[in-house]
Amino acid sequence: MARFEVRESRLVVRLNAVERLAAWRRRTEAPLSAITSVEVLPSTARSAVDELVSMGVAARGAPLGGIVTVGPRARTADGRPAFVVTYLSGEAVLVQFDSSAPWALMLVSSRRAQAVAQTVRAAISEPPR
Repeated sequence: MARFEVRESRLVVRLNAVERLAAWRRRTEAPLSAITSVEVLPSTARSAVDELVSMGVAARGAPLGGIVTVGPRARTADGRPAFVVTYLSGEAVLVQFDSSAPWALMLVSSRRAQAVAQTVRAAISEPPR
C-alpha cells in the first residue's frame, strides 16, 4: 500500500510494486511549503474520488478499477495534475497544494489515515530545517 513519508522539506509518496507498475514511477513528492491543507476522507468510494478528480478512461476501465485506483494522470476540475492511490472505499489522506507544487493534490488510502494526517500537519507547522 502506498504511504506518505516526510523527508526533510518534502512530502513523499512511496509506492509498492503493483502501484509502481500502474503509475510508472516509484514515488512522487512535493514541497512541504506548498501544502495548503491536510484532511482525512472517511471514504474513497468512487463517488467521493469523482468529486475531487477526473481519473480518465484508462484508470476507470482498468481491471480491479473498483478495488484499486492508481491515477498518476488524474486531473482536478481546473486541469491541474492530481496523484491518486486508493483501495476499496476506506479512509484516505487528502493533501492539497498551491500552484508551486507539481500536484494540485495527493489522495492516498491509509489504514492509519488519522496518524498520517497528524504527522504531515506537524511537519508543516515546524520551522524549516
